[in-house]
Amino acid sequence: MPRAATSSTGAARGTFDHLPADLLAFLTDLKRHNDRDWFVSQKARFESSVQTPVLHFVEAMAPRLRAISRHLRADARKAGGSVSRIHRDTRFSRDKRPFTTYVNVEFRHAAVERGEHGPSLYVGIQPGGIMIGGGLFHPDGPSALAVRKHIAAKGKAWLRVRDDPTLRDTFGGLAGDRLSRPPAGFPADHPLVDDLKRKDFVVYRTLDAGAIARPGFIDEVDTTFRAAAPLMAFVCAALDLPF
Repeated sequence: MPRAATSSTGAARGTFDHLPADLLAFLTDLKRHNDRDWFVSQKARFESSVQTPVLHFVEAMAPRLRAISRHLRADARKAGGSVSRIHRDTRFSRDKRPFTTYVNVEFRHAAVERGEHGPSLYVGIQPGGIMIGGGLFHPDGPSALAVRKHIAAKGKAWLRVRDDPTLRDTFGGLAGDRLSRPPAGFPADHPLVDDLKRKDFVVYRTLDAGAIARPGFIDEVDTTFRAAAPLMAFVCAALDLPF
């Protein structure tokens, strides 16, 4: 009988609970030794402490995401999926360090291609801390306008999302950048002008880095994503996307 695939936490994929502590240690060491020779010498450690358990995390999140929305994608491919690449694109950058020193996991809406700024839920991991959140980050002009029009047209629904007690308790409110002036086409005295000036429609919370290795980490992510679901539903409706 074949053995069940396991993460480096020792848990079978179906019972994934948390990531290994060495993931953070590896990223810390990589920041100190950001060169190809060192990485090659540590390739097996990268695979066992970072790549494999993170891909197992993505797989384990798939059914949890489906319970939030069947339109969210958990793609556990090594390249081109939900997990950011460890190799940096240095072709047009003055910074020639070859590797990133963080891991981003983005669960995008199925209608959004990789590289596009569409609705998504995400987990950002680096030794300085963990970020968990979701929404619409840095949308292009037409998408931002669509959300602003939806806020203006559906003001009561927007306020239910923005002021949702679970959202506020989990994230402390919406985050992201704002315009310095009201966007073109919207009056300065609009009752929701502060929200119409938003450049991002996102929420996020931060945890200490050690949270990834504590029992129940995946439940923490799940609970956080569920708190972001009303915002995700609103921006998807604004973009005429199912949720």
